[in-house]
Amino acid sequence: MIRDLVARGRGLTTLRPYISDDLVMVRATANMAQRALITGKPLRIDDYRCAIVHAGWAQTTINLIEKRIETGMMIMVTPGSIIQPQTFSSDFAIEAIGIQADRTHVALGGKLPTTFVGQMTDRQIHPDKDELDFCNMLFNSLWRTVLAPQRYNDVLNALIAALFHYYDHMAQKQDKHENWPKGDTRDIFERFIRFVNQYATRQHNLDFYASRLCITPRYMSTLIKDASGKTAKEWIDNALATQIKIELKHTDKSIARIAEEMHFPSASFFCRFFKRMTGMTPRQYQDMA
Repeated sequence: MIRDLVARGRGLTTLRPYISDDLVMVRATANMAQRALITGKPLRIDDYRCAIVHAGWAQTTINLIEKRIETGMMIMVTPGSIIQPQTFSSDFAIEAIGIQADRTHVALGGKLPTTFVGQMTDRQIHPDKDELDFCNMLFNSLWRTVLAPQRYNDVLNALIAALFHYYDHMAQKQDKHENWPKGDTRDIFERFIRFVNQYATRQHNLDFYASRLCITPRYMSTLIKDASGKTAKEWIDNALATQIKIELKHTDKSIARIAEEMHFPSASFFCRFFKRMTGMTPRQYQDMA
């Protein structure tokens, strides 16, 4: 997508993106972000991403949860994450790096910092001015390294490792500051969402998630409703519908195959579920621009 935007000269900033087979760096404005990410359409990413928001704000859904990202925030997401952009402010500007998993593991010697372990993880970090300045320094060093006439792979890997460890440090510092006790409603809700993101395409029933949380389905339903205003079943159905949208838009699989892979009893049941969730049939969604 970024290569296409560059080729067409759309939404470019003063610093052109850096694009290789396993690493991308970009400074994007709202114009470029909206063109690259179709607003409201879910996109699953398969790389590690770190970013700084330099200006403005964006409203988006990341791994089922609505998030507002704003000026001065540090953002990270891990592979498998599903992003659904909603809207951007006119002055929105973000700087980001995306690194494929193999390159990341090489740079980090196979030892991922705690915050980056696992699929479908995302964090929004609130640094102070000095901490943000340090993060900017790391990004500037990465830019100078990737744009240097000579390729310094060892230096680049060291800077990638430094960036990841810094994001991990900042995330753990924020967690310690918030100091939420284990076993409370928030903790159970966050664990529930992680399980839903991981298993929704295979497990549609409440009993499965309650057993993973070691609580009864009734108690789980009460906690999830109290924490979010939505029922546990609504969360599961929304996650399933989002995954279906991705399969319909970004793969060549038949509707029957998607229905089978997502453990629906029949293609017709699958189509009824999708229409109930979106107001259109799977074929209509595929044909939509």
